[in-house]
Amino acid sequence: MQKLILGIACAVLPWLGGVSFAQSTPPLPSIDSIEVKAGVWMLRTNSHVGNSTVVAVIDGKKAALLDVGMSFTARQLRSWLEQHGVSELVFAASSHHHADHTDGLAYLAEWAKPIFVTSHRQYERLLPATTKPVPWPGLPALGLPTLTVGGGESLRLGPHEIRIDVVPARRSHTDGDLIFDIDNGAVRYIGDHLFVDRYPVIDMEGGADLYGYIRTIDCIVKSSRVDAVIVPGHALFAPQPLASASPAQLAAWRGRLLDSIDEIRAMKARGADIEAAKAAGLPAKFAALVEKPFFVRESRWIETVYDALDAHQNMDAQCEAGRQEGR
Repeated sequence: MQKLILGIACAVLPWLGGVSFAQSTPPLPSIDSIEVKAGVWMLRTNSHVGNSTVVAVIDGKKAALLDVGMSFTARQLRSWLEQHGVSELVFAASSHHHADHTDGLAYLAEWAKPIFVTSHRQYERLLPATTKPVPWPGLPALGLPTLTVGGGESLRLGPHEIRIDVVPARRSHTDGDLIFDIDNGAVRYIGDHLFVDRYPVIDMEGGADLYGYIRTIDCIVKSSRVDAVIVPGHALFAPQPLASASPAQLAAWRGRLLDSIDEIRAMKARGADIEAAKAAGLPAKFAALVEKPFFVRESRWIETVYDALDAHQNMDAQCEAGRQEGR
């Protein structure tokens, strides 16, 4: 295992891919937080475009960030860090390139010049400037020192070690997602491999694969300590209480996804095309997965599974194998 001992600054960056957020009254930008382990914090960034997670690892006046949220909450994130005694942003690592996890870096880069850490695959997606979904200057314009990783590296901040790994199925939520094990797996930040009680985003345009996503979740569950704290990329929306998850809760959510895939697969097997399947919908037991505010509408989830079934003719056996392995 390659170890990188960093005593300087570092930051984070992902890009958003075709997600719909519904709020009757858009919330004012805010942040709430819980300390999931001494010196390790889970932050929920609340804005009109969602509630992406930021993980802050703090040692005295220095901090490391895993994802940085959007520009809408970047000022609140800096204020939160300063309120917790942080004056030096040591590094930030990007779980994936979506804007709701990375866009805040442009603002934070004006405050600090952190080392930006991401995977080789994600790095290329962050280079160009764009105006979608919000203006992004492109990574070179930020002038940050950048470290790309291939998995197996570790970063250290004081007593805390953060191991970085590329997900086992390279094509998962996107192409080249990272997960982070803090302090020997006591805390695991798994990025968008958990949307608590919601259907997940599978960013096909960003190189994602539904089967790879399920396989990655299986691997996370099986490799986690029983007492591990699982930090999701998206927790429940405020004003619901902020909470981390357990491996058992992650496994249960995966089970609900697999059950929904079974229902959609059955509709396809009966000859229903996508439009007919969307019109029929899923059983009421899945209704909670599309409660507002939501990430993915039921109709979009059905489209995602249909596309995956077309791409993976053998997905029946693959999903069943994943289900049996997880039991």
